[in-house]
Amino acid sequence: MPVAWDEARPVASMVLPVACLALLPLVTVARITAQAMAGVYGQDYIRTARAKGLPERVVIYKHALAGALVPILDAMPGVLTVVFSNALVVELLFHYPGVTNLLQDAASPPGLVADLRRSLPPPDVPVLVAAGASLGLIFALLYAAVSVLRRVVDPRLRGRDLP
Repeated sequence: MPVAWDEARPVASMVLPVACLALLPLVTVARITAQAMAGVYGQDYIRTARAKGLPERVVIYKHALAGALVPILDAMPGVLTVVFSNALVVELLFHYPGVTNLLQDAASPPGLVADLRRSLPPPDVPVLVAAGASLGLIFALLYAAVSVLRRVVDPRLRGRDLP
């Protein structure tokens, strides 16, 4: 399995970077889900669903998980922020041709020799601004999507008007 990016084997080259990116969010979401489910299990509507004789699978997936979905959704923007910020580091470590290379080339053009007698070429400002604006737009859309999903999932917010 290649450690660095290999154009001849792109799928094999992605195994380690994807594993590095997925491990922390997976653990975080699992922890938040476990805490949210533990908080929901003591609720009256779970006891009522069990008292009605519903199968445990239905109680867990339809009632408990639906009640625990709000804290999980609230954590998603933070988890995705960690994924995006770690993606830059993982791209750099595994020599993956991605946004990090684009930003590096824009900030300091390639072929730059550390010669202090020459003047440094200016950075590619439009690329840096576009990358920053794009990342900001992605995060704004993520937060907006979570806000809309929360209104759909949370029964306490369904009947209220948007502020």
